[in-house]
Amino acid sequence: MKEKKRLRRLVMVMLTAVMLLASAVTVFGATTRTKRITAKLNAGSCYHLVNTNTNVNKITQYTYRIVPQTKNTRYDIVFSYDGAALATADCREDSGNVKSSTYLKTSQSSKSGLVACIYVKSGSIKMNVNYKTTSSAAKQLTFQKQSASHKPLKTVNITKGKTVYFNRTRGNVSYTPVIFAARKGTVVKRTLNKTSYETYNFRANDLAFKSLTNKKVTKSQRLDYDSANGKTKYTLMLLPGTYSGVMTPTKGSYASFLYPTDCLSIKAVVK
Repeated sequence: MKEKKRLRRLVMVMLTAVMLLASAVTVFGATTRTKRITAKLNAGSCYHLVNTNTNVNKITQYTYRIVPQTKNTRYDIVFSYDGAALATADCREDSGNVKSSTYLKTSQSSKSGLVACIYVKSGSIKMNVNYKTTSSAAKQLTFQKQSASHKPLKTVNITKGKTVYFNRTRGNVSYTPVIFAARKGTVVKRTLNKTSYETYNFRANDLAFKSLTNKKVTKSQRLDYDSANGKTKYTLMLLPGTYSGVMTPTKGSYASFLYPTDCLSIKAVVK
């Protein structure tokens, strides 16, 4: 298991008021232009922020900030950061300035690159995006409105006695992102093989993680929650490879698992 750095700030995407601002400076014979997009996304809206051709649109870096516009704002987001697919559910916070230069793709050779998929559950958000490019094309990053049924995350609820595992068949990432969600007192077991497993104990203020081999603890750690909605706590785990291992709640009535719907082709198998 690889623990991700806690995301105090995340990313958000939208379309509506689009404002492009370009400035140019010559660097090593190439012209670098800085462009800006500003937009607002309201409750019930889902958008992709996309680079439609990463080979032609020479974007060297993008920076964005998501600012909630109301006290009741909640949004889900899946996004690319430092070559990994990250996600947060029921986020309420200002993301701060987030800098990156990577994209989520169906494969390494794909031309189209996804910066983020965002769905606003309630309230509204404003997003400012700045990016640097050496291309003279009018639009390198575009906002694409998704269908009413599209969401960045899919949820599967597993009751005690049931199991779930995830298979990822596509994507340009090395880890499979899965959000673990449960209430205080729930314990989830993740079986890796016949001798190794992990436990996730949802406590009041943190998630107690243990890794065991032959029933001996090899690692123990307290993990911060990424977000919360009422009594439900969320923590993103980056699971190595394309197979997640088998998860089941051993304490508590059920646990929920959320996983991205774009680019990575992740399938949940419930038994």
